[in-house]
Amino acid sequence: MSRARLPSATVRRYRSRLFLSFVCVLFIGPLLLTSWVFYDGGLQPSTGLRHGQLIVPLRPLPMVSVATPGGAETGVLFLRGKWSLVYIAADACEQRCRAALGDTRSVMESFSAVQSHLQRVVLVDGACCARGWLTGERADLVVGWLSSEQGRLLLAAFPALSVPVETAGRIYLVDRQGNLVVSYPANVRAPVIRSDLDGLLRAAKVI
Repeated sequence: MSRARLPSATVRRYRSRLFLSFVCVLFIGPLLLTSWVFYDGGLQPSTGLRHGQLIVPLRPLPMVSVATPGGAETGVLFLRGKWSLVYIAADACEQRCRAALGDTRSVMESFSAVQSHLQRVVLVDGACCARGWLTGERADLVVGWLSSEQGRLLLAAFPALSVPVETAGRIYLVDRQGNLVVSYPANVRAPVIRSDLDGLLRAAKVI
């Protein structure tokens, strides 16, 4: 006896649902995993983060590519795969901006054993005409200009907390899945970020 075959329309509906389920797992899975690390994994805001402001719910940043000072593009994955310390600067990096970049550099140096899991990023809100302040920076600093449409889309994903993002002087922490998870005020210093990041990396079993 031959086995009855399903109607082709039923097969198509089944395949469509299967594909949709796969897409949901692919894109929502990392977000759920990160949430578990923060909440069920023991990193509660009251115990794991002593200084930074946890962004709840976690905010996925758009996958965009922006221009770099050398004229190339960052690629759409530049905020994925590593924990990123992100600072948003004006086109002319003033004293507060340079101090923030110095703090992120100090944090990176303190995690020398796991530096391959971290990166420093500065997103510049301008038309990339003032580049002199980059001269003294190390080559590990990832620089992206926000003057393009893609750049404005990325900037819009950062929450306005009391003052505009462009002038807030905040340092942000982005996880390996590209989720914006922690925000630090303008007066934060390196030891504060280092303390929080140590707990985050331990919870994520990076160290």
